[in-house]
Amino acid sequence: MRSTVPDAASRRSYLIIAVCFCVAIFEGFDLQAPSVSASQLRSAFNLSPAQLGTFFSAGTVGLLFGAAFGGLLSDRYGRKPVLIGSTFWFAIGSLANAHAPDFQTLLLSRFFTGIGMGATLPNLIAIASEAAEPNWRGRAVTFVLLGLSVGGASASLLAGWTAAATDWRLVFLCGAVVPLIFSPALFTLPASKVPTRKESPGGKFSQLFGRESGRTTALLWTASFFLMISIYLLSNWLPTLLQDRGLSRSEALSVQLIYNLAGIVGAIATGRILDRPPAQRSIGIATLYGGFLISMLMLAMTPPIPLAIMVLGGLVGAMVTAVAAVLYAIAPALYPAQVRGTGIGLGVAAGRVGSIIGPLIAGILLGSGFSPATVLIAMLPLIAIAAACAVSIGRTAARLDASSAAADPSLTRPLNVDTA
Repeated sequence: MRSTVPDAASRRSYLIIAVCFCVAIFEGFDLQAPSVSASQLRSAFNLSPAQLGTFFSAGTVGLLFGAAFGGLLSDRYGRKPVLIGSTFWFAIGSLANAHAPDFQTLLLSRFFTGIGMGATLPNLIAIASEAAEPNWRGRAVTFVLLGLSVGGASASLLAGWTAAATDWRLVFLCGAVVPLIFSPALFTLPASKVPTRKESPGGKFSQLFGRESGRTTALLWTASFFLMISIYLLSNWLPTLLQDRGLSRSEALSVQLIYNLAGIVGAIATGRILDRPPAQRSIGIATLYGGFLISMLMLAMTPPIPLAIMVLGGLVGAMVTAVAAVLYAIAPALYPAQVRGTGIGLGVAAGRVGSIIGPLIAGILLGSGFSPATVLIAMLPLIAIAAACAVSIGRTAARLDASSAAADPSLTRPLNVDTA
């Protein structure tokens, strides 16, 4: 379909999404930094598996609080100021990570970093969704999310093939300095149009938890919770699990790099699926989640042959990005503009609860003597629950999109972006 948006407006939309993509790269890098530095951190601070899991979870506790409040603040004060503040926040937190003198300080600084990263993601999703036209909104959101994979791959590269291979602090320093240098570009973003009409507390509550919206919100939270248990277990523990199965550190980091690069493919494919007609979209969502289940099982059962594990690591990485992108790209369509940031933020926060639990589960299971394969297989029932919820809310989002477009033809243009 040919766009009816003027060329100048379209170029402005592309610029907004490009800036969001860059911020997602920085967040993806900082999210992956603990994982690629895990073996060095374990040696530097003499950490047990349970302590390492606690360190991973310290960041995700911060992500939980950041996601919940970041979306709420963006609905009140606008997406732009909250995005600027949260990006600066997690950059300073990463700088503190790099200079932590002991384990307790490392935990505290990681929690601080997580708050900033948690507040950033809901705003990136909302800004990308509101800047794009409906016929490529799914691709716009997934393109921004693909920055997380690019950032994660960059962290793997830096950790494996530079001086950071022997000095874990350099990874965290890079995660601080680069976003700080880029931060002036965030001021070029247009201000989002925050609705000025006052809502009563009950009115806002009903938009999130009313008779019809309550079921959708519950499904979104459930899908996010169970899916993020699996994703963050992989994100934080994959190199360590692979080394425990017999791969060398360089081989494990290579798998982690492929895992993140393959996410680019997953994001691109997901964007195209989500911009298709509703029937095809539902089939596509079910296929993506089925692929995630199968690839996780294969990764768990395959012998530790480096080439085979690299191929499967890439398949899992593509599926991880795809299934996460499905939820994040669907979420904006579930809520009206007045509560969109809050709705997305709370959905992301529900996933952050799962992301706290996932690394802890792995640490406890491994500390109790369970094999890496058993840890991966234990995630399969949780992925199945998330899949059922995602298919259901995908259908709801398609219905809401169709009814909104029929009721208000202006929704064929980008939403809530001041282009003046």
